[in-house]
Formats: sequence, structure tokens, C-alpha cells
Amino acid sequence: MTSGSLQYGKTNNSEGDGTRIESESCAETLVVQNSKADTKDSNGGEAIRGIGVSTGVSGYSSDGVGVYGESQRGLAGVMGISGAIGILGLTLDDYSVGVLAASIEPDRAGEFWGPVGVYGELTESGGGFWIDHPLDPEGRNLRHSFIESSVRLNVYSGNTVTDKEGRAVVELPEYIQALNTDFRYQLTVIGDFAQAVVSEEMRNNKFVIATDRPKVQVSWQLSGVRQDKYALMNPLVVEEEKSEAERGKYLHPEAWGKTKEAGKLHDVVTALMSRRKSARQGDR
Repeated sequence: MTSGSLQYGKTNNSEGDGTRIESESCAETLVVQNSKADTKDSNGGEAIRGIGVSTGVSGYSSDGVGVYGESQRGLAGVMGISGAIGILGLTLDDYSVGVLAASIEPDRAGEFWGPVGVYGELTESGGGFWIDHPLDPEGRNLRHSFIESSVRLNVYSGNTVTDKEGRAVVELPEYIQALNTDFRYQLTVIGDFAQAVVSEEMRNNKFVIATDRPKVQVSWQLSGVRQDKYALMNPLVVEEEKSEAERGKYLHPEAWGKTKEAGKLHDVVTALMSRRKSARQGDR
């Protein structure tokens, strides 16, 4: 067990630790302020490792970067592994960001391998699913786009066959009317010409289809506008004014024939790259 203050640590082998301080009783293992540790070995090794009951490594900066990590050819500049939360980002300001990821094209800003939970709004410029191609999983990928709308719609669909009286009752889960309002219906008959109508609208979580002939197969689609408590508390703002800081900036400047300098995050990314350059020069 090591204690005390170690300002600079090096490792010249593939498994050594430049600085390793463990604590069984303290909340924080190591707080590094205005100091550095580096790894000279090209095969790997750890410059700083923190193992603690609460916090392994804590970094603070009043105007800059609290913890900076960079990997030239290795796995990651900063890695967090935990039985609970590997990396935690918090924001204490209404206009700040807990975690910011930016890419130097064509790289991706982030990748998530596994389920992702978002407890709030998720906005994106475009999206969809991305899978191995069903007909050529080793050679190609397959992409599909999301279906998007100016209202929060839930969509349900199915097929049914009317009885000898030309009637079919479509029963839905008991939460349908609690979750949705303002229902919209679409019907398509299959196999032969026939007329089909919604003879009874949604009531008690079911609606009724009627056809002018018996035994008609009908494909139906139902959509409803969300009315759950979260949706009502957070109505979708379709058109919004840009903030003063965002005015004159673009989310996608290239799409408008502008240079990258006109992008919303250009100044932020430029500042980060400048700090990265300064940090690397300071390590020489």
C-alpha cells in the first residue's frame, strides 16, 4: 500500500504502472492537480491507475480539462470499467453538456455495443437500423431509415378476416387508450375487390371493421398520438428559434454550401484540439 504525493511516474515495460495508489478507506484514491504521468513503452502499460472505494481518479480544472487522456495506437485514451458506471458525466449548468463526443471525419463520435437507455429527449439529424445483410452477412451491411413525424405517433398494424356477417373486432392491449389519443385508421382489403370501413371507432381498447362481403381479409394500420404524462409534460417543439450563441451557425454547414467553420460545434472542437496540442507539447 502506497501513500504520499507522487508528482511524476514512468513505466518502461508493458505491464508497469507509472502511478498506482490504492486506498481502502479514503473516498478518493488519487487526485492529480498540475502534475503528469506518462508511459514510454510502445506496447502499453498504465500511466495512472486509481483504485478506490468511491472514486478511482478525480480531475478538476477551473478553466480547461479536468482529466485528459490520449492513446496513440492503443485501445483508449480514457477507459472506465465499473460494476455500476464506467464513465460518468454530469452538467451543473443549464447550457452545458455532461458528455461531449466529436469525431474527426470520417470516424464516428461514439459507438455503443449493447442496450442504451436514454431517460429524456433523444434528437438526431437522421437515423435507422444497421445490421448484417440478411442475404450476405459477411460481405454487406443493410440500413433502413426511421419513420419520422411532426407529432409523437405510436403505430400498430395487423391483418384480420371478417366473419360471415362481414364484421371483425380488432382488440388491442389494455393500455392503448391510456397511452394514445386522436386515433387514425387505414384499411386495405386483400385478395379481391371489396369495401371496408371502420364501423366502430376505438372504445374499450378495440375497434370494429365492417366489409360489404363476408370472409374478407383486411390489413389494418392504427396510429395514435401519445398522451402519457411524460409526453404531455414535454410537448414536441417542431420549430424553434436558435439561441444567440447558435445564430449564424449550422448543424450541417456542408449541406448548405458552407465550410466547416460555420458549424455549431466547430469552435468547441477547435478549442479542444488546441488544448490537445498544448498538452502534447507540454509532455515533451
